[in-house]
Amino acid sequence: VLLIDNDPQSNTTQCLLSREKYENFINDSKNFNILDIYRDRPSSSPSFVEGKQEIKTPKPSIKNSTIRVRVYSQSHLDLVPSTLRLMELHESHVPRMEDRLKHFIDDVGGSYDYVIIDCPPTISPFTLSAYIACQAYLVPVKSDYLSGLGLLLLQVLMEKYEKAIRESRQEIGVVFTLHQNYPTPTEIHKSMSEALNKAGRYVFQNKVLHGTGINGAVEEQKMLFEYHGGQCSNRQGKQVQAITKE
Repeated sequence: VLLIDNDPQSNTTQCLLSREKYENFINDSKNFNILDIYRDRPSSSPSFVEGKQEIKTPKPSIKNSTIRVRVYSQSHLDLVPSTLRLMELHESHVPRMEDRLKHFIDDVGGSYDYVIIDCPPTISPFTLSAYIACQAYLVPVKSDYLSGLGLLLLQVLMEKYEKAIRESRQEIGVVFTLHQNYPTPTEIHKSMSEALNKAGRYVFQNKVLHGTGINGAVEEQKMLFEYHGGQCSNRQGKQVQAITKE
């Protein structure tokens, strides 16, 4: 699996890498991150003798752009890390920037069974880039009133993207997270689920309930199924695995 952190906040990167390992990777000039995928590095440098001196710059690849963050018996997880400097792209004008993530995935995707792109929860060039690059998308959402409004805005955005690139992407479904299920599901959750079903959108039967397990796993930089933080984390780990199977 290849996980691409496509969010300037870099939360996915922070969850999987220690600060030391991240800084070592970012500070090594031979390595690339998500910013380098969107923006070319300078291909020349000034020289007092010869004016500009051309420098051959390698392209982002599996070898220079990914970190292997997990190795299991028959599988592994690689990460393309993000950086806060990704915000610089909001103020720059890179030709056809929104196509570059797709080109990168076209080049490296054949080495993986799955490529997962983590997007910012806002409308941005990065969400458009992910839409262009992906085959399908998954919508995680909290079951509250404001998140319900956000779902409507997201649907409008997806239709806008579809018209812009003249191609559609499959919505896999809507997954409820941080869900309050005690003592019974909330009315807002029921109404949101009913509205989504009527609109022909798939709502996952499995959901991630609210609890402290995820926070504890993040703090220790572990997957939920690696983290042994008591009953809550075990329950949430099983919920995520159930969502994956569904």
